[in-house]
Amino acid sequence: MCQINTDPMKSQMGYLDVVVPPDILDYPTSTDMVVREGSNVTLRCAAVGSPPPAIVWRREAGDNISLQDGEQVSSVEGPTFTIPKVNRLHMGAYLCIASNGVPPTVSKRVMLIVCSAPRCTEGAGTGQRMTLECHSEAYPKSINYWTREKGDIVPQGGKYEPVLIDNAYKVVMKLSIKVVSQADFGAYKCIAKNSLGETDGTIKLYSKLSGYPYFNPVESSADKPGFGRKTLLWSSFKQSFPCVSFVFFYLLPPPSCRENSIPICVFHLAFSIPILVQRPLGKALDWKTPLGRS
Repeated sequence: MCQINTDPMKSQMGYLDVVVPPDILDYPTSTDMVVREGSNVTLRCAAVGSPPPAIVWRREAGDNISLQDGEQVSSVEGPTFTIPKVNRLHMGAYLCIASNGVPPTVSKRVMLIVCSAPRCTEGAGTGQRMTLECHSEAYPKSINYWTREKGDIVPQGGKYEPVLIDNAYKVVMKLSIKVVSQADFGAYKCIAKNSLGETDGTIKLYSKLSGYPYFNPVESSADKPGFGRKTLLWSSFKQSFPCVSFVFFYLLPPPSCRENSIPICVFHLAFSIPILVQRPLGKALDWKTPLGRS
């Protein structure tokens, strides 16, 4: 107050408003947290300043935050928010951001780690050089390795190249097979285990190459000058998996085309199908293997 001692006295009131930038308190603000999957988690952030700061929560990676009712939001306002039944999708860094219009805006990083048993998803590529890929998520960190269907651990070196890409709680397992042979086909397991559990993903590896049938025709008998009968013989192997049926196309006579099929496909089973072949009197047609596909 400014005062002048006159008669009458004169005075003037003035107000001073001191602004203070926000500051986040170490307590009771949450620190990095390790929780079990399925539990409820409450994150807290306390800040002081003048005027009182507003607090907003965001995920550091920019992902949405899942609320209790399943709603996905980019941010949550308020000093606290609760995540019910936390799961591995909630794992990551959260930012507590405090602002009151007085620069600078401040933030604190809170890391939420969810302890969970491993989980795997699988994908397989085929070709001359095959790569099997398996993704797992777990905390604490998991032990990861490959086995064959009989439980033998796939060795490192030689034709096999196992690669492990570790990114915090996410792991990518890759198994490259340099030159694929018949012995490489079958089931592979990518196994991930930690102190909370164990899981595996099974990848069945088959050849991408079609199983073209082979043919062994029988010549027509000479006592039937107008028509002859030939028989196609073939076998089905695992390389032709998966298949639904065998389909054949042949000319009878040109330019017409006839189609026949056998609507089954069983491994290591011999098949045969008779085909009537028309030919000129006294001269056999040159046998041409019909196109077959499985």
